[in-house]
Amino acid sequence: MAVGTYALISLAELKTYLSISGSTDDTILENSIDRATARIERHLGHNILVRSYTEWKGGNRVRAIRLSQYPINSVSGVYTGNRTALTVASTTSSDLRVTVSVNPEAVGTGAPGLIVTRQASSGTVTTSTLPFSTYDTASELVSAIAALTGVTSTLVFDCAATQLHPRAGGDALVGTINLTAATQGAEYVYESETGIVHIQSDAFPFEDTYQARFPSAYQSICINYSAGYTTTPDDMKQAALEVASYLYQNRKKNIGVTSESLGDYSYTRTSQADLNEIMSSILGNFRDIR
Repeated sequence: MAVGTYALISLAELKTYLSISGSTDDTILENSIDRATARIERHLGHNILVRSYTEWKGGNRVRAIRLSQYPINSVSGVYTGNRTALTVASTTSSDLRVTVSVNPEAVGTGAPGLIVTRQASSGTVTTSTLPFSTYDTASELVSAIAALTGVTSTLVFDCAATQLHPRAGGDALVGTINLTAATQGAEYVYESETGIVHIQSDAFPFEDTYQARFPSAYQSICINYSAGYTTTPDDMKQAALEVASYLYQNRKKNIGVTSESLGDYSYTRTSQADLNEIMSSILGNFRDIR
């Protein structure tokens, strides 16, 4: 086992901090690191280390949009519009239901993807998840869908799979499903530290004038970007060491007991409230205050 891809500290760093040389508790220490990372990211309200995102926003005719993750490293595209990219149809009339959905968070993968759920006449339900990390274009999705039993797919316009509009499951038995995509680009600039994207000029085909505004429609804007730190900042690393140490050292203790004494001997253990105060003190400058 190893720590997660986005762990804020390494196993070696935690063992050095705790003065541990053996490997007996390595798995427990690694679990403590992963849980500390998750706890800190929840506390801050955003992820820490760099990764890629596809985020859908509603513009409401504003000129700037704040993204969920920051600092922004790069923005590879800002898209809007509504163009059919592919169609999906049922090929087995006896099926009870065939639904197709496009999900920003695909079930079981934690990443964007397309899901086809087919309920045969016997009642058997088959769910096929096609993550965009594997099928990253509309044409690849068409081939993957066509390989499934009970459905067929046709390519209308090729584009990046992440540009497909999110949608709940439509029933292909009712009629052919058109999956649309945001394909019209825009000029933009962004503020790295705040995670804000500003539109400079628009070329949206449905606008009367070039007013440099994001269109007003729910989940109408697709933004592909990279955000996060390439390495863990030192103060975040310190917080991760403190939290992981707390989780490791207190795993077998009664969390309701914070101090004990016997004669002249006494000790006080870090409490949950103390730990929250430590995180707030160390991570205050990184806290999401939106």
